[in-house]
Amino acid sequence: MTSAIESMVVDEKQLPEKPIDREKTCPLLLRVFCNTGRHHNIMEYSRGNVPSNELQIYTWMDATLREITGLVKEVNPDARSKGTYFDFSLVTPELRNSGYRMREIGVTCSGQKGADDNKTLAQARFTIGDYLDISITPPNRQPAIRRGALRPAPIYKLQTLVGYEGHCLSRPRGPAYTIRPRTQIHVESFGPGPRYNVSKLTNYGVDSPPAYTIAGREPFKVRDFGPGPGAHYPELCPPMNHNIRAPAYSIKSRTRLKLDDAGPGPNAYILPTCIGPKIPDKVAQGAFSIAGIHKMKEKDVGPGPAAYKNVSTDLIKRSSPAFSLKWRTQLSEIDLSPGPRYYPQYHGARRAPMYSFGIRHSECAGLPITDLDED
Repeated sequence: MTSAIESMVVDEKQLPEKPIDREKTCPLLLRVFCNTGRHHNIMEYSRGNVPSNELQIYTWMDATLREITGLVKEVNPDARSKGTYFDFSLVTPELRNSGYRMREIGVTCSGQKGADDNKTLAQARFTIGDYLDISITPPNRQPAIRRGALRPAPIYKLQTLVGYEGHCLSRPRGPAYTIRPRTQIHVESFGPGPRYNVSKLTNYGVDSPPAYTIAGREPFKVRDFGPGPGAHYPELCPPMNHNIRAPAYSIKSRTRLKLDDAGPGPNAYILPTCIGPKIPDKVAQGAFSIAGIHKMKEKDVGPGPAAYKNVSTDLIKRSSPAFSLKWRTQLSEIDLSPGPRYYPQYHGARRAPMYSFGIRHSECAGLPITDLDED
């Protein structure tokens, strides 16, 4: 299984380190404790005790985690496989009490490049007296999740403890509150701001130079839509007193309708009625008034004759004959034989003569000839 190595340790801004001359600088003793699959328990370092699997390395402060990984693989053949993870942690003593605390400093992987490969002991703030605890994870096992790792958050959403909708049944329900939206802010404006240019305004008006306005072209008014003099040919029309020709007439178009009187026509008037005393000089006819329908005083109206059911006369008189229509019978058997149209038809009249053709005999068959046939 191949996976990328990501450093989860936050790097702090430090001053550039001075190069160490290893030929002139005395090395320090680094006490390393390795464990497979996990780190040692912090209680194993208490009261002056240390784990049993100790590895002592003489190195310098500029030693990187990749360099320490190579030294560990030399003495541990099982850690030489490609894809083996090395999780480094510093075990430092507590100043307030006699205990120890563990702090992660980086991760390396055998056969892969990582972000913590070039991290030195000086960058990890290693001091004389600290222990180095290494958790070795084989390639066939999943490395343990480090503290402070950038892992995805829980995908489960806790149920609410207020209100009725989506309430957690294992907890007491609290009162639900409603938060109204923000009300609209009404800004009272007392006029426009100073966005107008008032530099040319005086007590006599606007100070402006003389300006001239050029008006547009006036619309062309056509008074006569008739043809001009060049459209006529008078030479083709000889005088009427010299030649005999048929009379000619000109038909003018319909004149425009002018409505001078907008009053109603004669059919808009209605003659007065002669019924009742309306006209003084006419004999009044009898007038009658038709009143409206009276309002029904009774609120409960009984049913009409149509609401009653007709009584059957068969109960009190001789019953009339009744017939029952039976439904269509169901075919019990399905006959797969051909229908009548597939049988030959027989005629009752005299049958016409029929002839039959015999079969052809074999060449080896003898002829039925007797002695009498030769005579």
